[in-house]
Amino acid sequence: MKAIELFETFNKMEIVRFQKYLISPFFNENADSIALFSSFLHFLDKDGEPEKEKVWKKAFKNRKYNDLEFRQKTSVLVKLAEKFLLHQKLEQEGINTNFDLAKLLLDRKLPKHFQLYKRKIIEWKKKNEGADTIKKELQFQELELSFLSLEKNRLGKNNFNEIHESIDQKYILEKLKYVCESINYMQVRNVEINLGIGDVLMESLPHSGYLKTPVINIYYNIYLLLMDLQNVEKFQGVKSLIKKYYSYFNFEEVYYLYTYLQNVSIRQINSGNNEYLSRLVNVYMDMMEIGVLKEIKSFTPWMYKNIITAGLLSKNFDWVKLFLEEYKNYLTEKEKENAYSYNLANFFFYKKEYDSTIEILNQIQFSDVAYELDGRLLLMRAYYETNEHDALESLLSSFRLYLMRNKLITPKMKKQYQNLIRFTNKLLKILPHENEKLSTLKKAVEEQEDIVNKSWLLSKIRDVH
Repeated sequence: MKAIELFETFNKMEIVRFQKYLISPFFNENADSIALFSSFLHFLDKDGEPEKEKVWKKAFKNRKYNDLEFRQKTSVLVKLAEKFLLHQKLEQEGINTNFDLAKLLLDRKLPKHFQLYKRKIIEWKKKNEGADTIKKELQFQELELSFLSLEKNRLGKNNFNEIHESIDQKYILEKLKYVCESINYMQVRNVEINLGIGDVLMESLPHSGYLKTPVINIYYNIYLLLMDLQNVEKFQGVKSLIKKYYSYFNFEEVYYLYTYLQNVSIRQINSGNNEYLSRLVNVYMDMMEIGVLKEIKSFTPWMYKNIITAGLLSKNFDWVKLFLEEYKNYLTEKEKENAYSYNLANFFFYKKEYDSTIEILNQIQFSDVAYELDGRLLLMRAYYETNEHDALESLLSSFRLYLMRNKLITPKMKKQYQNLIRFTNKLLKILPHENEKLSTLKKAVEEQEDIVNKSWLLSKIRDVH
């Protein structure tokens, strides 16, 4: 349901503010929208999508359900919510309001009123030297040119030099961003993209004065890193620049800058260069230190899990525990229990405290299929490590039934898990001295492409062998 999808993105503060928005006659005169939103809130944290009839009954009590009327009222509520988000954005972006008001006053030919907002914009520019300032500078210079024209400037004063400068800076910054994004995409997807005059621009930038601007310098250095992925000095250089000048960007863009370092690290790790694991964790540590993950809107359970897994692989257990506890609070209530419980169990597994892993996983009921699968795999490995063969065989049997009955798991995924279960059962039945059987099993596992946890299973076969 479109309304549910929208309201699930609201944080607690936005829910409170939207409720106030709805009861304000200036924004909304429809009492049904207030009742309907309260009903949607009731079902928001429930598993699965609510039935329309139940949402209607909660909102309108004894009024007879009408599907057309429900869809119309929901549509009105969604439109109100979208206007609320726009209104909230305008309130949060004060500098945009100043620009908009300044232009509005010039359009009404009120130069004296314009001067007030011009001063506010200049004050803002003095305090901000980042990417937003470069983007806004052209807009400011265009306003200034309109003001000079309106004043009937007899001396012929103009600001064309500033306009050209701001156009160049804005273009170079935007071009650099898209050049970096395109190169990254080409490296991942193995496709060709025409960069236009990007190559010419990259060659000329070192001979210009634009690299003195920190935000342009950062993107240029990201470009150099993408063209030389194995250069550790360039990697560390970009990392240092971001940490030094992160305040020049909003937090969403800071996270975006760090994704380049994450992607380079992951590519190097996947190609066998494990030195980049510690570098990746150091990137995450920088992100944690400056608080970027707390500020972005896109912090997800999978980001939480990936960061923790990288920390565990690099054996930074103290840091992982700190991150695990602190950042669970930046997940939604709906996501928190599954994400925290699984990752805490995994934390104990890496520390070889298998009993704690087993205790957590036997107590939690995962509501998410992906966590259910990961949780069963982790429990399976913990039982194996503790020689709890009876418990492991029981788990493998129930796991097989779960795979058969669950319709949300794709056939390919089912096959991957079923193969792991089948081969693990075979391993449990082979005695340590039965080398021929172990060699046959090892060969069968190596030749099987559709199997999860393949490296773990092969390592256990080698241990027995």
